[in-house]
Amino acid sequence: MATKTVGDWNEEGKREAAAALDELRSALVETVSGQVRELAARLMESSGAAVVDGLIRETMLEAGRRGLEQALEADRSDCGAANAPQCGRCGGGRMRYLRRERSATETALGTVRVAMGRYLCESCRKSARPREARLDIEASMTPTARRMASELGSACCYAEVSKGFHSACEDLRPRRRLVVHAGNDDFPLPGGAEALSLPTMLQLAGRGDQTAAHAAR
Repeated sequence: MATKTVGDWNEEGKREAAAALDELRSALVETVSGQVRELAARLMESSGAAVVDGLIRETMLEAGRRGLEQALEADRSDCGAANAPQCGRCGGGRMRYLRRERSATETALGTVRVAMGRYLCESCRKSARPREARLDIEASMTPTARRMASELGSACCYAEVSKGFHSACEDLRPRRRLVVHAGNDDFPLPGGAEALSLPTMLQLAGRGDQTAAHAAR
């Protein structure tokens, strides 16, 4: 079977990758857990549980970051004129390959620095890195990193506005209590409030929903 690049993954490829990752995870846990146990036993008495716990966590995250960087760096399917994408803005034909450039991407494991190919449309002058779209990287963040940031931002947002917001709602008695956050998801909050993404809030505003009290963060 020919090796699939990231850009060639389909649903079958994703299932194969998930199965391979499960197998790898089991092997890593079996191999690493013994080494971690020996390290923890040596350091626990002298350093304490908090130090050992933090050290193990940072070591695991660093190993994950390195492995992810190496895997992404090895894929050069987005480099060269043969892999040039069509311009999605103006439809002016294939974009011209410029260079392979390195930049930081936030992941659930932390920041990784990976080189990706950049292309330019000669018609509208738009530049793009197509592999970011294939990997669903937006604003230099992976999907998991975006979800984590959204959940954290929503929690902070609710904690900051809850007292004054709910006091105002008691006076105004709106039909809905809305908190706008910077993420992409909509979800319920304690106290009968709802956390909405900005696109959802704009849709409500376009429909003329004037019966909801809302706070934006």
